Amino acid sequence: MFTYFNESTPIDESFPEELKAIATHERVPDFHHYLRVFEQETWLNLDATWHDALMNFGFRVNHDWDGSTHTKLAAVAEQEYPVTENIIDLKTRLVASLSQDQQELRGKYFQLVTEWISENAKSSP
Repeated sequence: MFTYFNESTPIDESFPEELKAIATHERVPDFHHYLRVFEQETWLNLDATWHDALMNFGFRVNHDWDGSTHTKLAAVAEQEYPVTENIIDLKTRLVASLSQDQQELRGKYFQLVTEWISENAKSSP
């Protein structure tokens, strides 16, 4: 799906200033993928993007998922794409279709948020 990923992610006071600025003032384009699984005669959307340790920071986690319903998606879809078996090639093409500025913004945002998660998720109860 196409999404502005930062618009579905909480902004924590412990974010570094550059991450706060991007999260607050920009629209970070992303092509997020999740699984669709056929279970008990219905299709389920499964997204395991955020670890439960991020729950206390306001991230959409699936801590109470019952195994028989949709999980919470990490982001809100602006556009959906057809199901594909080769998600890596599709995502590579879609990211390449972004402007250079958008690709750099996306890369910087995910670098900063990943660094923040690695520093903060381990200290969360």
